Amino acid sequence: MPTREASVVSRAARKEVRRLIAQIEAAGGSVVRSKSGHWKVYLDGHLVTSIPNTPSDWRGLLNTRALIRRAGIEIPRSTP
Repeated sequence: MPTREASVVSRAARKEVRRLIAQIEAAGGSVVRSKSGHWKVYLDGHLVTSIPNTPSDWRGLLNTRALIRRAGIEIPRSTP
C-alpha cells in the first residue's frame, strides 16, 4: 500500500505533467495520451518524445523538458 508521502509526491508530479502539457500546447506542439497512459508529444506531426504520467525520478521532467526544447518547442526551462 502506498504511503501518504508517496501519494503526495505522485499528485505533485501529475500537477507538473499537466503544467508541462499546457506549456507544450501553448507553444504550438500537440500532446496525445497513449493506451499505456503516457503522453506523446508531437511537433508538425512528428513524434518528439513521450512523457510518463508520474515520472519516477526527480530529473525525469527536467530531462523531458530539455528534449522538448531541443526539438524546437519553445517552453520555459522550469515551471513558474
